Amino acid sequence: MRHVYYKFVSDETILNNEQTEIAKNNWSKYYKITDKNTHYISYQMKKYFAGPYEIKYNQYKKPIIENGFFNISHDNKLCVGVFDFNHDIGIDVMHLERKLHDNHVKKIFNDSEPKDIRQFSRKEAYIKMIGKGIFAINLLDIVIRDGKIYYKGILEPYNIFETMLDNYFICIVGIFNPIDFIFKEFDDAVTM
Repeated sequence: MRHVYYKFVSDETILNNEQTEIAKNNWSKYYKITDKNTHYISYQMKKYFAGPYEIKYNQYKKPIIENGFFNISHDNKLCVGVFDFNHDIGIDVMHLERKLHDNHVKKIFNDSEPKDIRQFSRKEAYIKMIGKGIFAINLLDIVIRDGKIYYKGILEPYNIFETMLDNYFICIVGIFNPIDFIFKEFDDAVTM
């Protein structure tokens, strides 16, 4: 079983106003309380997943640890994270009220695919799983349809898991059995 950890954050009270090592140079970019809170929770998740191991980063700034693979995403008031001992994994969360800008749609979607936030989230989860980052890959080269991922026309060997949590769409991409996921609130996770 794989746990998908989640945490809803407040938009009224800052959980912790300390600048994490990631945010030291750009803490001021977090204007909203929810942004500071989801950043703080994602930082705590990263420390939890790494355990005693050092967190390193690839050339695209994807975190890497020795004891497995993890990925974290946040949007609006929700932060989610997933860990896998054996395979790289990607997760993305999007609030369904989020809007895509018209000028981005042409850069994200092919003519043959839906042009909505769920499809964008699927592509984000795939990109995060392969560890390249959204600016290092042409999103038009990725086509996701009927639960399958094609990159430059070639079928990729990854599974897609999708679910809703309140008004949030969550997508996970990797090598896994989709029925193995259990959702657990992150507060409970850190006390294990």
